[in-house]
Amino acid sequence: MEKKLRIFDVAEARQAATATNPRHGNNGTHGADEAATAGHTIQASSGFEIAEGAHKGPIKFIAWTNHIETIVTASEKTLRWLDIPTRSVVREEILDGEIKSCELISLAPEFTSSTDIGDGLPVLAVVAGRCLYFWGGPKAMDEIKRLTVGFDVASVGLDLKTGKLVVGDDNPGTWVRVCKWEDGSQVDLHKGHHGPIWSIAFSPDGKLYATASEDGTIKMWKNCVGAYGLWRPTTATATAAPSNTATPISTATAAAAAAAPIGDKPGGSGE
Repeated sequence: MEKKLRIFDVAEARQAATATNPRHGNNGTHGADEAATAGHTIQASSGFEIAEGAHKGPIKFIAWTNHIETIVTASEKTLRWLDIPTRSVVREEILDGEIKSCELISLAPEFTSSTDIGDGLPVLAVVAGRCLYFWGGPKAMDEIKRLTVGFDVASVGLDLKTGKLVVGDDNPGTWVRVCKWEDGSQVDLHKGHHGPIWSIAFSPDGKLYATASEDGTIKMWKNCVGAYGLWRPTTATATAAPSNTATPISTATAAAAAAAPIGDKPGGSGE
């Protein structure tokens, strides 16, 4: 298995696709986009390798930081920050276990504030073993926090406004734990998945988060008071859970999730 990171110039691929499909190029850029997706194959040899020989294991995660020339990779227990112009490793961090998740967390620009965690910039969130790691700054190189929790972790999401941590555990692997940013202590527990939760993400406005599981479902959970989108709480629900709810808004199979609006429940039911 190759253990290489390659970067490809999509603009060149579009030009090549347009050259081989000239009828697609008559509409300008839009035509080139159509050509690029009309069965054109990008050859591996057309990419250039970054940090040749640096990765000793499979590269499982790649995150492009807020600085366009800096990429972060996760391989086995090691995080690497790579500089694209020099094609070199500029920093390495060996963590406390195999890296299970490595994601760049951000809000939409209209919801971003300098008072957010990360000072309004995206935050790199990484989990390994029983530890949660967070880095900030333009290149995601400034360590903000690391927390040790009492269970093996598979994934993590972070509310940049409130500091709420949403953590997928790796044993038994079917629970979603809500924890405090300050010390990692658990304040709530979501159940309903039937397999490990490998990915957690907040919506661009931070008012919703989704958990994706190996059981083939994505569950969406409300992260705000009152109504959200098409979801309207009943009086009983609003009274019982004024700040949030541990009941998912909807459950969707992975195949249907992209097309399913909030409230639809293909392949499952809201718990």
